[in-house]
Amino acid sequence: MLFIDSSKINTLGSTLLKRYRRATAVMAVILLLCALACMLFPIYSGVVISTLTGALMFICGMYSVAMALIFIKYNTRSYISSLLFGIIYFGVGCGFIFSTSFGINTLSLLFCVLFILAGYSRIAMGFKDRAMKGRYWCIFIGIIDLIIALAWLRASEDANYIITVTFIGLEMLFCAGFFLVLSYCLLYTSDAADALLCVDLGDRSIIKKKKLSHIHI
Repeated sequence: MLFIDSSKINTLGSTLLKRYRRATAVMAVILLLCALACMLFPIYSGVVISTLTGALMFICGMYSVAMALIFIKYNTRSYISSLLFGIIYFGVGCGFIFSTSFGINTLSLLFCVLFILAGYSRIAMGFKDRAMKGRYWCIFIGIIDLIIALAWLRASEDANYIITVTFIGLEMLFCAGFFLVLSYCLLYTSDAADALLCVDLGDRSIIKKKKLSHIHI
């Protein structure tokens, strides 16, 4: 659910709201194109995803090394931990960049772990809080999460590659939908902010801005 507080929105001008709306619309289009690329061309998209992830790992590694150089004079423990993280980032980044299969398999393992943790937490929450509304539904979703994780782990390497890239594409598709809804909400709010009530009283004008209600999506 997306919650937009009217008290916060009313403090923004219509120009700023329109600027945010354009930014969210552009982000939605970019995510939609990336999602379609992942689902229509999973092989090439996997190479791009693995390379970009490796590049991000390199950036994190450089940041960790830079922090280690700062900590070298002040804290030996922070220096060693930052340097160690930098080496790990560099090593994993090289694996992602030079071996697409390693990168996609690592991502798929990470997703499976997240599904297992989510399934376990949902099931535990459903059994622990017996007064919770919809606890049976929560337990059911947790079981589905565990089934997805186990099926994903048992998939062959080729199937695992396609499943992982397609899953990333679906996540991008959902994010694109979220940004489209957000852009629509900002359009509604900016239009409402432009709708000013003007009352002419002689030589003076009293201008009142319409107050916006909470928006639930």
